[in-house]
Amino acid sequence: MHQQLVDQYHLHTDLMSLASAAGQEGKPIRAARLFGAAQGLRESTGIALLGVEDAPRFERFLGAARTQIEEEVWERAWEDGRTMTTEEAVAYRLGGVEEQS
Repeated sequence: MHQQLVDQYHLHTDLMSLASAAGQEGKPIRAARLFGAAQGLRESTGIALLGVEDAPRFERFLGAARTQIEEEVWERAWEDGRTMTTEEAVAYRLGGVEEQS
């Protein structure tokens, strides 16, 4: 069980980092899905996977990415990510193509 939590922590951190990078690269739909996938992972594990010290940094990137597209598009992409299974989130994070909404 311990190794599973460690793996989930690393996946969560990876999703948040890739989401931040996607936003900076002008890929807001990908950013929303990756941020949503990280949220879904937090919800499915029931634990906080991100250290308190990391939250402000990621919040800044999330806010910047969110302003790049309409709210409805962001919410739809976020929900798509949030409802991904862990396996789907892993597969999605490995892809680099910006999908159209």
